[in-house]
Amino acid sequence: MEEQLIDKQLPYLFFYSFVILFVGMGLMPVLPLYAASFGASSSITGLYLSVIYVSITLSTILTGWLGLKLGRKRLYIISAAIGTPALALMGQANALWQVVILTAVVWFSGGICMALVNIFTGLYAGSENRGRWFSVISLGSPLGAIAGGLTAGVLIEISGYSLMFFVISLVWATGPLLAAVKLVDLSGPAPHPPDLSDPPASTMRRERAPLLMLMGAILLSMTTVNIGRLVVPLLMDSLQYSAGDVTTANAIAGMFTLPFAYFLGTLSDRLGRKTVLSLGYLLAGGSVVILIVAGPLWHFWLATSLLMISLTVTGSVASAFATDLLSPQVLVRVLPWFTAVGFVAGVIGFSVAGVLIDSIGMTALLGFTTVLALLACALIWPLHCEKQIAALFEPAWTCDISMRATK
Repeated sequence: MEEQLIDKQLPYLFFYSFVILFVGMGLMPVLPLYAASFGASSSITGLYLSVIYVSITLSTILTGWLGLKLGRKRLYIISAAIGTPALALMGQANALWQVVILTAVVWFSGGICMALVNIFTGLYAGSENRGRWFSVISLGSPLGAIAGGLTAGVLIEISGYSLMFFVISLVWATGPLLAAVKLVDLSGPAPHPPDLSDPPASTMRRERAPLLMLMGAILLSMTTVNIGRLVVPLLMDSLQYSAGDVTTANAIAGMFTLPFAYFLGTLSDRLGRKTVLSLGYLLAGGSVVILIVAGPLWHFWLATSLLMISLTVTGSVASAFATDLLSPQVLVRVLPWFTAVGFVAGVIGFSVAGVLIDSIGMTALLGFTTVLALLACALIWPLHCEKQIAALFEPAWTCDISMRATK
C-alpha cells in the first residue's frame, strides 16, 4: 500500500517543481530587463539578482529547521502561498527597491518549496531508479523555461509587465492549492537528525576533503552558469534584441534541454554520477566560450541551451549523488545544504559579474568564467570512491567495503 502511495506522490512532486520553475525560469531572463526599466546599471542589476539569491540561500538552509517546527507539508503550503501575492505586486511596483524586496520574497518562497520537493523525492525514490526520478523532477527546468519563457514574452509584448506578473501569480497559486489536497508526508513527522555541527573525533581531515571538493565543484560550476545567465539578457539587450527575443531564446533552450535532462540523469545510474557531473561542467564552460563571440540570434540559443543543460544536470545528479550516500535521517538535514551551495554561487556570480562588466568588460569576464568550469572538473575528477563523501556524516561508510558496515 505504501509503495502505491509513493508512486502516486512522485507525479505530484513533479507538478510542484514545474510550477515553481515555470515562474523562476520564465522570470529570470526578463528580471535584468525589468530592472533596467527602472534605470538600473549592470552593477545594480547584478546586485539585485545577488540579493534574491541571498534570499533563496537562506530559505534553503532554513528548510530543515522549519520542517521540524511546522512539518514538511504545512511548511510547503505556507511557503508557496506567500509567493502568490508577492508575484502579483511585482507588476504594480513603482520603484526598484520595491521590486527587489518582492522578488526576494518570491525566491525565498521558491527556495523552501524546491528544497522540500528534493527532500520528498529523495525519501520516496528507490535506490535503483533514483537518478531517473531526480531527472524527472529536473524536467521542470526545461519545461518551465519553455512554458514560462513563452508566456512571459508574449504577455510582455501584448500588455507589458503588469499583466505578465498577474498571470504567473495565478499559475504559482496552483501549487499550494494542489498540495493542500494531494501532498502526503509518508515519512511522518520529520525526525530529529543527529547534530552535524561537530563531526565525530574519528573523522579525519582527509575524510572531509571529498565532501568539500564536491561542494567546491558545485560552487564553481554554478557560478559559471549564473554569470552566463546574467550576461545573456544584458548582451542581447546591448545588441538591440527585444524582451521577446530573450524569452524565446530561453524557451528554445528548454526544448533543446528536455531529452538531455531525462536521459543524462538516467545515464548517471549506469555510468556514475561523477562522469555526468563532469560533462555538465564542461557544457557550462562551452556556453561561456560561445557568449564571447556571440552575435547572431542562434548563438544565444545555443549558449542558453548549454547553460540550461548544465544547470539541470548539475542539480539533478548532485542531488542523486548526495541521496546515494546518506541515510534518510541525515539526508533531510544535508540535502538543502547541497542545494544552498548552488544558490551561494548565484550570490557570488551575480554580484561580482555586474561589477566586473562595468569595470573590465564582458569579454574579459567571460574568459575568466571559462576557467571556473575547468576548475570544477578538476575538483570532481579525483573522487574515485563516492562513499568518501559520506564519511563526514556517517563514518560507517568506507572505501574498503561495498555496503554499510553492520554491527
